[in-house]
Amino acid sequence: MKKLIFVLCLVLCLIAMKKVIIVGAGVIGQFTAYFLAKNSKKQRKIMLIDENSKMPATSYGNCGLVTPSHIHPMNSWQTSFQGLKWLGKKDAPLYIKPQWNLDFFTWLASFVLHSKSASVKKAITARQALLELSHGLYEEFFSSKKNDSEWNDNGLLYACHSKATLKQIHAEVKALQTRGFHVEALSKDKLLLKEPLLKANTLGGALYHCDAWLNPATLMQKLRESNIANNVEYIEDKINSIHFSQGRIQELCSENTSYTADEYVLASGAKTLKLIKALGINMKMLPAKGYNLSYYGNFAEKPKRPIFLYDAKVVATPWRAGFRLGSTLELSGFNLNLDEGRLNALKKAASTCLNMDIEKLKFKPWTGWRPMNSHDIPSIGRHKKFSNLSIGSGHGSLGLSMAPATGLLLSSLLLGETLPISLHDYSI
Repeated sequence: MKKLIFVLCLVLCLIAMKKVIIVGAGVIGQFTAYFLAKNSKKQRKIMLIDENSKMPATSYGNCGLVTPSHIHPMNSWQTSFQGLKWLGKKDAPLYIKPQWNLDFFTWLASFVLHSKSASVKKAITARQALLELSHGLYEEFFSSKKNDSEWNDNGLLYACHSKATLKQIHAEVKALQTRGFHVEALSKDKLLLKEPLLKANTLGGALYHCDAWLNPATLMQKLRESNIANNVEYIEDKINSIHFSQGRIQELCSENTSYTADEYVLASGAKTLKLIKALGINMKMLPAKGYNLSYYGNFAEKPKRPIFLYDAKVVATPWRAGFRLGSTLELSGFNLNLDEGRLNALKKAASTCLNMDIEKLKFKPWTGWRPMNSHDIPSIGRHKKFSNLSIGSGHGSLGLSMAPATGLLLSSLLLGETLPISLHDYSI
């Protein structure tokens, strides 16, 4: 009789258990699962589905920067003008490939419209709130030694090689200082003392003390280990379609399997765009392609901390097992072709600015998509069309920087908890 009661109780618990499916095992999907498992007072079945659940591409391929200082959106008249100037130029920091489709032109028009002062101010406020919350959550996460992911909070260097960019960085430093950020302008001599690998052709720059950096591959592994320990299930599969009825998602379908849950979260980066189109959800988002070159080994010389080569818009990030050159932004649709011209631009920038024989070093190239919203504010929250669907996407190049806050907001929404910040500015 006792065994029967136990079995009945177990069955009732399983029936009552809420089930959540998160599509996308990148850094945002993993942090959503992390906070769901950590903060849930009731037992929940949490599933993470990704076609490459062990190491999703973009979360692995970034330069590992956690930048609370990056409060300014890309939207500006200067960026719009520069984009037109670089139109079709493949080795430019921003490469826009003309695409003859409505989504592309709608996105461009929206981007320009959001360059107005009121839109930029709104974006700054929204981005700062999310970035500051994330930075604090990272510090809490890394307070445990078991979560070591080469977390360093000793700042990010900016190096300028022209009078125009030096003037820009000094103006940005002043603007950030008025908002309370710990940043300082550096003369050429002070900059070279901070980073001896910089060549003498640098004119000066800045040190953003408030920024931090980590190894994204190690972070992804630590999150996975923590989630598995908390009974989060990882499934390697590709979701091809979503079925819905009467304002609710009914099931997700791959080629051979269907998945059902009480709540669904889409956090698969730029691929989210493909899934939501079938749902009739219109997000002004494009895949923004990025590149990097990873150098592995014990190098006698490498940067002491990340350096942002301001003129070329290239970042050099050091880790224990090597370093990475990354950046560039390419609007060319959903393609993962490795463009040699773009990769060579990374090497050229490093060779021009750093005392390193880059050409003789072996490297591993990479490319991946960032989900870029036209107003450069991420989309976070429930969609009004579906009562059991939440979305976390559109973070642009700040997915890693904003991931903990996005994960906490989505998990708090699903758990019915008080939100740490309002979702009004991130509405979908």
